[in-house]
Amino acid sequence: MNLRSSMVEVATRLLRIYFEFGPETEGPRQPVRQDGTATADANAEHPIRRWVRQPWNRGDSKSPGVVGQTVGATTPVVGPRPTIHGDTISAKLNLAGGNLTTTDLTVVGNVSLKHTIDTPSGPLPTVLTGEQLQLRDTEGDEILQIGSGLDSPAKLKVGDGYFIGPLIQVRLADNIVWIRDAGEFQVPTQMLPQMVGDTPLFQPLGEATPPTRGAAAKPTNIRWVSPPRCRWRGQMLFDGTKIALTGGIDVRGAVLVGDEPELWDIDLVGDQLQVLLKQNLPMRQFDAVKSAAIDVVGVLSSSERPLVITANQLTEAGVRKARHVLTTPELTFRPETSTVVGVGPGWYRAWMQTEQSPLASVVTSDGFRPADESLVGLHLAFRDSLQANVTNQSLEFIGNVRIASRPVVGWDDRIDAELVEGLRLGESTLDCERLRLGIDPNRSRRLISTAWEMEATGRVIFQTRNDKGLFSGQAQRASYTAAKDVFLIEGEPGYGATLNQTLPTGAAGMNVAVKRMSVNTRTMEVLNVEFERLQLGTLPGLSR
Repeated sequence: MNLRSSMVEVATRLLRIYFEFGPETEGPRQPVRQDGTATADANAEHPIRRWVRQPWNRGDSKSPGVVGQTVGATTPVVGPRPTIHGDTISAKLNLAGGNLTTTDLTVVGNVSLKHTIDTPSGPLPTVLTGEQLQLRDTEGDEILQIGSGLDSPAKLKVGDGYFIGPLIQVRLADNIVWIRDAGEFQVPTQMLPQMVGDTPLFQPLGEATPPTRGAAAKPTNIRWVSPPRCRWRGQMLFDGTKIALTGGIDVRGAVLVGDEPELWDIDLVGDQLQVLLKQNLPMRQFDAVKSAAIDVVGVLSSSERPLVITANQLTEAGVRKARHVLTTPELTFRPETSTVVGVGPGWYRAWMQTEQSPLASVVTSDGFRPADESLVGLHLAFRDSLQANVTNQSLEFIGNVRIASRPVVGWDDRIDAELVEGLRLGESTLDCERLRLGIDPNRSRRLISTAWEMEATGRVIFQTRNDKGLFSGQAQRASYTAAKDVFLIEGEPGYGATLNQTLPTGAAGMNVAVKRMSVNTRTMEVLNVEFERLQLGTLPGLSR
């Protein structure tokens, strides 16, 4: 059967309706005609008929003109009406003081509740499905509960987002959505930003950058190819201001970044996740969904479930350019600015397509330089914190930072910065207090190799080994721009910049102390230098 009213549409095979009367109701009254006079119709004396307006054709002049008990008028739903489908629907109707309300609604078998919410981006369809639905309204406490069991979980779908779980409970009075046991949640794209930030969080690095780099950048376009989707093993609780997931979480999403878009495929695992909204979202007010937006996403770890983020960076054609793995005890992400803040201690690993070993070319001015494109591995450990900007593809690590790099044979070949001591050919290390890694904003995203930048500050100590020998040195600041092959070291009073060489034979090579020096590592051209000391080592053919 189908039932249509000003409030709702219902479709079911079996409908059961139960009536109850409130204490203030004086029982069934004598039905009256439209002219106000009582009727003596014996059929109208039946109690149920006294509360129901008898159907009749308004154009029929022989209409009996009998009306039942008058109940309070109900304001029709504005826009599309909710629809309820189910094999069996049971409803308990309460009549109190002339008002007719539903206090208990139960739908069993192939349950579907559909509604459409208007948003600035267009209609937002909402669908609730499961095997059994219950709606109870007792003393103002409205509880909506739908379940299907572990084999066929219930689902609440909002746009292209959804909640899935064996039991979904909504408490409207408390503004709570609770999903018991393990489940899944996907953020609707209507709640995700499509443009991030007005200016880059981190400015480009290094002396060799053009002056225009310091200017404000235009906002970066992002497009979610796969909206963030989260699975949890504990439970989910939403109270109108935040979503809390516990018992182990796994979040996945994919986003295209930039005008020449690159695809970032991101996977995050941890112990707990919290999503904070910018403002409270009352579930009684469907219009509030129009302005709903995410403010902060926080992720926590535990000893049993560490926090690990894995991001694969791909070209438009699907060719992997780089892989990044980060672990930290706690992480906070702000979608509006695309910024990430984490606490230490933690570590970061990367595999990048490049034409050279990152640190080897930085400190040698020549040496180990593979002729063909190679895969380089990085491992970085930090003590205090990290800051990142996903849109500008930059990372900053703070506190007792140590980084090591070398060529690797595959995406699963790992290195350990703490174990790199006596350097082998092609290996490099760097220690400092603060280090930034970023993608050169002037590079072409169509290139498979990664045009990256690095800046290290705070008592920088670096070393590398190649076929020219062992190179080591120190500086207060060091930076490198891979796209231009420019390496810069700077000192300061009390902590000068030095570069020392030990030849493969063990003999001393060059030993130079400078205030400032920048070198093109491919051509060995010195771009700028201010000497403090220069020692060339033993010159060929020079006798004592």
